[in-house]
Amino acid sequence: MSAANLTLYEHCGELAALLALEQDAIDCGDEGLKAFALAEIRQELANTREKVERVGKTLANFEATADAALKEATRLQARAERAITASKRLEGYVLEAMSLLNTTRLEGATVTLAARLNPPSLQIDNPRAIPADFLDLIQVEDQWKPRNADIKAALKRGEEVPGCRLTQGSRLERK
Repeated sequence: MSAANLTLYEHCGELAALLALEQDAIDCGDEGLKAFALAEIRQELANTREKVERVGKTLANFEATADAALKEATRLQARAERAITASKRLEGYVLEAMSLLNTTRLEGATVTLAARLNPPSLQIDNPRAIPADFLDLIQVEDQWKPRNADIKAALKRGEEVPGCRLTQGSRLERK
């Protein structure tokens, strides 16, 4: 395998083997083998330096690519959030207009906009007024936590739960 095709790890392995060969040549007093090992070590060091440079440049390129991608992702996330905000604001305007027109449907040439009721949701106005029957003690924090599902079920049955109520908003559907 040519030196250019070796990985940095393989270059380091070759260098270690050549250093061991040089030490063997020194130990047995073979000047010819020592000279050969030193020449090969110099060549391997040069090849290793080139490989280190290429690896370093590749790492820098990966880091720059990652930084650019993260910056673009942040920009796109902000753009998506602005579009979502604008969409929700426009939906609110349409729902308000439907309410003023006393209608739940607006028809266009290719699109129909319809106001639909959301499922009822629990609104807790005063957590301190909730009866103990609807609370669980959280042992870790020594706090009381409302059992929302039980409260919501009681309110749906027509029972009154102090500090709580059901709310029901609407959403816009586009067909």
